[in-house]
Amino acid sequence: LMPPQLSIIGRRLRQAGYRGDLFSTIQAQNKPEIAAAAGALDGLWFSTFDDSSAGAFYESYFRTFHEDALPDGALGYDLAKLVISRPQNSDLLPYMDGLKEFQGIFGSYDLSQPGTIIPATAIKVVSGETFKILYP
Repeated sequence: LMPPQLSIIGRRLRQAGYRGDLFSTIQAQNKPEIAAAAGALDGLWFSTFDDSSAGAFYESYFRTFHEDALPDGALGYDLAKLVISRPQNSDLLPYMDGLKEFQGIFGSYDLSQPGTIIPATAIKVVSGETFKILYP
């Protein structure tokens, strides 16, 4: 399942009698969408970034904007940090090619291919209006 209709799809599936598992991706970690589903997405599993080290970022974001940050927003922050941190007057793609141990919101991770950031992965499940970590 994918937004922007995640809550609507979940409710409609449950209303139609579907009781099986629901799966999604990082976009499911959207508290307003989960709340709008009114319980229909309870038990939905989704893959996302391991954001266990992003607590300070999430707290700062909430203090500033008065709403929860989405994990892909934190990744955008890391991308901006990466662009800003490259040596002055250097080309971005060669700098990113094979960069090791980049320190970002999600911890330390490598860029496996030019322009490809691969932070650690997590599997979470919707429980009420919160998310429980299943893995790692």
